Amino acid sequence: MSATLLLLGVTDVVTGHEPPTADQPRVLIDRELTSRSIRLVSMSDEAVQVRDEFGRPLSISRRDVLAIVPPPVGLDTQRRRETAQRLESGWLRTVDGQVLPGTLAGGDGEQLEWDSRLWSKIRVRLDEVESLVLKSNASAEVVRTGSPADVVLLVNGDRIEGYVSAVRDSVRIDSQGKAIDVPIDRVTSVEFANVVSPASGARVWTYDGTIAAVDTVRVRAGGVADLVSTLRRESGGVATNIPASDVRAVSLDTSRLRALASLEAHLLEGSSTRRWTPPPAIGNTRTAPLSAADIEIPGPMRVQWNLPAGARKLATIAELPIDARLYGDCEIVVSVVTGDAPAREIARERLHAQRASVDLNLVLHAAGTPAGTALRIDLLSGEGGAIQDRVVLRRPLFLVE
Repeated sequence: MSATLLLLGVTDVVTGHEPPTADQPRVLIDRELTSRSIRLVSMSDEAVQVRDEFGRPLSISRRDVLAIVPPPVGLDTQRRRETAQRLESGWLRTVDGQVLPGTLAGGDGEQLEWDSRLWSKIRVRLDEVESLVLKSNASAEVVRTGSPADVVLLVNGDRIEGYVSAVRDSVRIDSQGKAIDVPIDRVTSVEFANVVSPASGARVWTYDGTIAAVDTVRVRAGGVADLVSTLRRESGGVATNIPASDVRAVSLDTSRLRALASLEAHLLEGSSTRRWTPPPAIGNTRTAPLSAADIEIPGPMRVQWNLPAGARKLATIAELPIDARLYGDCEIVVSVVTGDAPAREIARERLHAQRASVDLNLVLHAAGTPAGTALRIDLLSGEGGAIQDRVVLRRPLFLVE
């Protein structure tokens, strides 16, 4: 059966947090999903200059780098309920997953003007927008209704469904055969029924909450990041430069990475010692760099995910949460399922207080062999029973080819 995923606020950037200092610790993910601890020095079109964990300078071909992300955050931070957080301004989300905190600056027919924190004033076509939050006290998440129509949410909680044709000093929505102009100060948010498109190319996450698709991302040795957006102003391209310390994460080829947390989990078997087994808990994929939120498997169970097309490798850190290390003792078994054939085990690791975490970098199928159809994870209790047998999968990512 399909597991309902519980929301954990897994993010290290929320309103009120100061960004780290320049040259902060980061994690570099290469073309084989291998991670290494680094401090970023500079990034050109050809190479990424870093210092390794021992301070030694390294030059890495940019072609060999998939992403640079922050280190995993603490478990206490992960468990903070992000739904309780509020942005200080509104935000705009595009159909390809960009998130632009800012404020509405006007509009003209099929376009709106948005004053982005990162890009300043830009024009965005309405058919490029997935959702729009206008009130600073609105939730940082818009819950998708699945409506085939656009949805305007009012400050009093009422909803109007129809077709939004303009957003300026009012929102014009054609509903039930008539045009309605709703004053902008009465509108909390707008959900558009536009078709969502997959992310591709380079993408940047910043500490102000921005997620931006970029044509260019470079970092100068002086600690300045130069960015050029895929969006356009009427007068030309959209470019800016910001302190490199304001950059939370960079993905240099988003199409090659797929987060396990973005896929639907299916709980196949629960614990035999419990009357009810809670489903896996997933972090917030909309704010996690690379959408790679952590996943907690809260007890002995079997969970399965359909593999994305072209998935070749899986990388993650499997660990016992800090509050489960006194008695936690369990095995995590990772298998690949291909059709009706028996599952093929690719990893089996025991976790306990003396070995609380393990790095996994797994080949899902060898060259010349059939690709699997599903990923299966079994969490098995140890000799002492199921007490505190919980495992967190840190930033689980597929390499897609």
